[in-house]
Amino acid sequence: MQKQKRWYRQLVAAVLVLSLGVSMTAGSSEAEETTYHLTTNGAPQADIMIRPGAGSTERLAAEELQQTVAMISGARLPALRGAIEDTPVSAYLWTDTIALAESGSAAIDVSLMNNSANPVTVRLETAMSGLAIASFEKEVVLAPYTGANATGIIEVAPEAADGTYSIPITLSVDAVPYKVLQATVELNRNVLYNPSFEAGSGSLPGTGWVVSSGALDDQVARTGQQSMRMDFSAPYTVLRTDQQLKLEAGKPYKLEAWVKGSLPAGQQVVAQFIEMSSDWQSSAPMPQTTYAIHDGWTRIELDYTPSSATQLDFVSCTFYLASGSDPIWIDDVALRAVDTEVDAPPLIASAVDNGGFEQTLSGGVLPVGWNVPSGAVDTGVKHSGAASLRVDIPAAGWTYARTEPLHGLELGETYVLKAWVKGSQPSGQQVLVSFMEKDGVDWSDLVPPTPMEARSLDTGWTLMQWQFTPQTAAGTDFHLAYFYAVNDQLWIDDVSLSKISDANQDGQPGPGEHTRIHLGTPSSNAALATLFPADLAQLADSDGFAVRQHSGETYILGTEPGGVLNGVYDFLERNTGILWTRSTEVGTVYEEQATLAIDETDYTEQSPFRLRGWHLTGLGASGEYHSDPGTEQMMARNKLNSKLAEFENMPLWEQQGEGGVKPFNLGHNLTFWLPNDIYFAAHPDYYNTDANGDPLPVGHDTQINFYHPDVPGVIAGRVADFLAEHPIDTVGIAINDTHYFEQAGYSDQPFVTEDMVTIYPNEADYKSTVYFTFLNKIARQVKLTNPGVQIATYAYFFTEVPPRVAVEDNIVIVLAPISGDDREPIDTPDPTNPNQAYVAKLTGWLAKTDNIVMYNYYGAFPAHQYERPIAAKVQGDLQYYASLGLTGVIPEGVVDANGPQWGVNAMQFWLFQKLMWNPDANLAQLKSDYLAKVYGPAASAMATYYSLIESGWNMYDDVIAYYTDGSTYIGKYIIDAGIAGDAQLALDNAWALADQKIKARIAPIKETFEAMVAAYSAP
Repeated sequence: MQKQKRWYRQLVAAVLVLSLGVSMTAGSSEAEETTYHLTTNGAPQADIMIRPGAGSTERLAAEELQQTVAMISGARLPALRGAIEDTPVSAYLWTDTIALAESGSAAIDVSLMNNSANPVTVRLETAMSGLAIASFEKEVVLAPYTGANATGIIEVAPEAADGTYSIPITLSVDAVPYKVLQATVELNRNVLYNPSFEAGSGSLPGTGWVVSSGALDDQVARTGQQSMRMDFSAPYTVLRTDQQLKLEAGKPYKLEAWVKGSLPAGQQVVAQFIEMSSDWQSSAPMPQTTYAIHDGWTRIELDYTPSSATQLDFVSCTFYLASGSDPIWIDDVALRAVDTEVDAPPLIASAVDNGGFEQTLSGGVLPVGWNVPSGAVDTGVKHSGAASLRVDIPAAGWTYARTEPLHGLELGETYVLKAWVKGSQPSGQQVLVSFMEKDGVDWSDLVPPTPMEARSLDTGWTLMQWQFTPQTAAGTDFHLAYFYAVNDQLWIDDVSLSKISDANQDGQPGPGEHTRIHLGTPSSNAALATLFPADLAQLADSDGFAVRQHSGETYILGTEPGGVLNGVYDFLERNTGILWTRSTEVGTVYEEQATLAIDETDYTEQSPFRLRGWHLTGLGASGEYHSDPGTEQMMARNKLNSKLAEFENMPLWEQQGEGGVKPFNLGHNLTFWLPNDIYFAAHPDYYNTDANGDPLPVGHDTQINFYHPDVPGVIAGRVADFLAEHPIDTVGIAINDTHYFEQAGYSDQPFVTEDMVTIYPNEADYKSTVYFTFLNKIARQVKLTNPGVQIATYAYFFTEVPPRVAVEDNIVIVLAPISGDDREPIDTPDPTNPNQAYVAKLTGWLAKTDNIVMYNYYGAFPAHQYERPIAAKVQGDLQYYASLGLTGVIPEGVVDANGPQWGVNAMQFWLFQKLMWNPDANLAQLKSDYLAKVYGPAASAMATYYSLIESGWNMYDDVIAYYTDGSTYIGKYIIDAGIAGDAQLALDNAWALADQKIKARIAPIKETFEAMVAAYSAP
């Protein structure tokens, strides 16, 4: 009753807050004598609550809280989406839309809350036939002021075409119709990005595709507004996918495309799959197929089954125009897995034997495991396999087909009977089903059957479902399932009877005080603005968070959804002790605990940096370019909110953002904004020249013509086109990774700025002034076409010097101290240290803008060889940046995949992430916590190892440059420093004390140390 009373008090309080404006003390909590728990002895003691208006990030926060608690304690907390003011019951789908990439089964949850003082029975009913159907336990009983998830299964038939399906779910409360929920299923088997070329425009490449000669064409299209035009160029034109397609080995796929030529006859197109390695260094071309095309749209197909023996990391779909001089057009390309089974496997092993009617009794007429008074196995009509069951109507009228006794069904569990049924009439025909139980010693003890439930038929195969919950007291021997045919012949196939999966069911609450954890922002939960106004004022314009207890409930809130997600991760660290140190399971560090108390609440946190993240280099676990889902998830769990995002991994941006790491677009990308194949032939003057004045295409070793008056407008127009398809907040435009600046007739001449200041080529800020004059023109135009969008650019090489012009307020400066010292803090007082030059440059930039992000090289070194003990230096840098009010920090690093870098550097990289959130964190305490939790009984030995590495580092004071290599890190700081033997002994001692899980954390450090010492030791 305590739980019921408290929830009722909270309901009343919330209603008062919303309707009467009753104010409660913000940022404070009531004195509580009760200690609330997440779990007790492996049973849930809390519900997780989000409001109906919560978005995907708040939903992710709830799921992360739920899954982490379950991993640590074994108890699954109910995660509910609802409104406590709804009466008598709140009912919402956890997710309104379910996206599926293939037919089959998917889970669906309905969040139910009883907001009344009386118990209620909620019934969920759905249509049980169709291409997309849902199954639920029919009744959920809720005690007063309690909540639960009704978990069901969505089943999408293999015959379902790609598209959107709506599934109405009708709810009744105590037999009174109450509400209809609409679940939306979006089925899209096509694995290609931008398959109809609708993303992009003629001035931009089609996102997800690369064409060697051609463009998007809005004058020719089979569907939609545009297609891809391939123009002939010698020796041939290539159009290929620009995404790393991961296909399942051994599974057949079909590529289809619609192709249109320019001529009535005589043109051809070639299609081919090419398997690629993740580093793009190896390829395995598959056979080519040539297709004749004409001046109408022609559909082409190409089958492909990846081989498990030879398959490389990913696949490219490629089209060639290899002859003639006339263009062709391609549209509506699809790559889909071919369904090899007509029906998806049951959720669990089916209780029905021979549900496909493939086994027959002697004579081959009747099926094994079935009682069929009138009918036979039919090999001429079947849904799948070799046969179905035909039910014939006898002269006497109706008949049935039933299963033989079904044993082992569990009392009180809900089962789903599925069958594909085909009628003999186009309309007006039905099939009926009922269930019967035997509760005694012989067949005379059959319990009366359940009521017959009818489903309508036509002459096509239809997937149908019925539910059955055995209710007879213990002692039931078996059950029977009956199919009835009344007037006309029908066929049955692929019958299964399976228990609705309980894999995602919430645990039953344990005894004692129960609580709720509310997650939200004022946008999703208006009451928070009245309950916690001081917290929200403090957190404004940040992704910080507050954790509060109020009226026995816990609130994790922020002014934006990212703050809620950060708050959940922090709450979990404080109240469960978990650490996320790596992208893989070995770096998820926690102690299993059946009881988890809510000990730490009533605090707020926010970072001084609006932007925190890494520029991840390298290839992800599945070959992703400069990206890795596991690393990005680990970043979010450490309250980082961004990563550098390049156009090369644009198809991954949405996925990254959904996980809490928002893409920050930047790169050496002038080739994207002024592509040679579009502009070079007609406008060679847009590009750099060599010393003789000959134009040079833009590439890794060249820039573009920053002096040309037309180029800013061209690029600004392309930015507007890009933003129309990809509405992001920050667009990157930056110099290529080269010092090249040759522009014959200009770069050796004085430059006059827009405000008539003359600057000469021998002056340090000459090139920077030319560049930022160019970029200012773009920024001003973008400000008009896309207000609120920022232009990010590198202050790097010749642009790191502040220019002699003002900088537009929508430009973000990303300062990269490539020539700095990674030993000393950036603001070291040593006047001879190269960092002093960057302090001067940073001071100059701050005179122009405070919209500055620092791009340090904390992870850009031979991290596969050595762990640099620079956390104190990083802390000094970040404290200095915070004191200046800089926007953020995105240092260069590497993905935690396909290499030992993170395994070797796990502690340092984890410390960097903690310091990005809070530069003033207690570094010694962070190290101590890390050692104790990660290494357990081996902590002392590993502390000795780390101390020795640091002592070798501190023996010297030489500058650590970008190109410092292993001869210094290993040869000097370990071998010459004389610490190799003691460090090896410390690692050996740690290894002897470690269990298998801890050895997995020590192994990359120990193995790398031993290999490097051997490699750099004198022969």
